[in-house]
Amino acid sequence: MTSGLRCSNPLRMLVASVAICFLVYAQSEHDLWAQTPAPGAQPAAETSKLGEKPVEVLSGHLTVRVPQGSRTEARPFPIMAAPESNEHETRVINDSGKERLVILAHESFAIASDDFLKDVREWTAKWAGKYRLESAQLSDKGLKAILVIPVNEPDHSRSSDSAFVEGIFIQSADRTVQSFDIFINLAAENDLKRYKGVAHDILLSIVSGKRKPDLTPGERRLFAFSKELEIAVSVGKNMLVTRQDGSDFLVHRIVALGQLGTPSGSVLIYVGHHPDYEMGERKGEAVVFGKKMEWFGFREGEGLQIVCDLPIPGRDGLKSHIMVNAINEATRAELKHVAESLKLVKPQPTSIK
Repeated sequence: MTSGLRCSNPLRMLVASVAICFLVYAQSEHDLWAQTPAPGAQPAAETSKLGEKPVEVLSGHLTVRVPQGSRTEARPFPIMAAPESNEHETRVINDSGKERLVILAHESFAIASDDFLKDVREWTAKWAGKYRLESAQLSDKGLKAILVIPVNEPDHSRSSDSAFVEGIFIQSADRTVQSFDIFINLAAENDLKRYKGVAHDILLSIVSGKRKPDLTPGERRLFAFSKELEIAVSVGKNMLVTRQDGSDFLVHRIVALGQLGTPSGSVLIYVGHHPDYEMGERKGEAVVFGKKMEWFGFREGEGLQIVCDLPIPGRDGLKSHIMVNAINEATRAELKHVAESLKLVKPQPTSIK
């Protein structure tokens, strides 16, 4: 998943918003090993000990126990962009001398079918490497889990500079799908057997968190740098709303959850002062934020976009760049309807306790 949202090409922005279903995360050196493990890091033996207190991942959707001394750290991002939303991805790092273990937790933006094992089998069959799938029984009975274990070790098919140790797909009680991937750097491969044991223990420690994503149809409220006005939008069933914070901008996403491994349809709502866009041909009229406007396409690819002013008190020049895309006409039409429900409203009153 990319995060270059401020100064990036608009098509890349669109791809970032639409392709946030579970991808084959072939990590680059910049992604996983951007920082050399610090001198004096904990002894390797400490990596085998999982902390008693679980760590929240994916903004609290799940929790997991990790090796002592681990830290949560977003992947590096361009200076004019933003860190990946923790609702999309959580990255946990553990350093032992020159060795590094990385845990990547991802929201797959998918709904499991009645045959979860089949979902995972069909998706992992598209990966470059060979993997064995095993059902796992977690302590949390509300979760279903499928382990992904490399057949060939060390497995470099998902990354040229690291080894994939083990992964897991989780079906939560709401049928949404999450995934965890555990990688080690090349220095840690000399102790692969121990790291396999550690990775397995980590994955089996996953339990449900406190956050329960709202997948019901209805109105959602989105922050727009103001205490006087906020954005209201009406979403359909199985649409997930997320937020990504930049230095001086926000990106809200409304994602229509689909099949595991299938690009999701989405609405991306940029709120800031520096939208970067190139309009394609006109695509028809619209009413957005209570104003008559026109939809435009992109210079390349399918999709719809609008750029408009946001009259927010005290935020002169604030704009919104709205982008809609989906893999089929029906979903695109549904998401277009969602985008056209956008409006500015007064904040909901705080309930009196």
